[in-house]
Amino acid sequence: MDIQCDSHFAIGSTHSVCEDYALALQGEQPFAMVSDGCSSSPATDIGSRILTRCLAQRLLACTGLEDSLLLESIDEARGIAAKMSLPMECLDSTLMVARVIGDSVSVLVAGDGVVACTMRDGSRRAWEIGYHRNAPAYLNYHA
Repeated sequence: MDIQCDSHFAIGSTHSVCEDYALALQGEQPFAMVSDGCSSSPATDIGSRILTRCLAQRLLACTGLEDSLLLESIDEARGIAAKMSLPMECLDSTLMVARVIGDSVSVLVAGDGVVACTMRDGSRRAWEIGYHRNAPAYLNYHA
């Protein structure tokens, strides 16, 4: 199976600072992730990067993709944000990760957004994750 991971992000026209961060790493178990900071929370440009990097470190140290990795990542990110004297709301971000495991791809999503893929038969599928009143379940909302 030929697998390629890449990432791209661009600043929206209504933002003065890009609040998104994307990361893709090649290797034996490649993965790609994106974090989309909440526009109404402060410093989510920094928080998105911290959160993504915390999860990336965990992915490099394991071979699976379990929900516990997300919770461990937000705990670590909170500690880093505190050391940097950032408001905890900086971590109000969607976090999505897709990882190749064996001959399939596993995906975890915390927050809102769209996951799209091309199936083996060439068909395409998309899943839209949304929340009532546009209030996503960010990792930072979990104790």
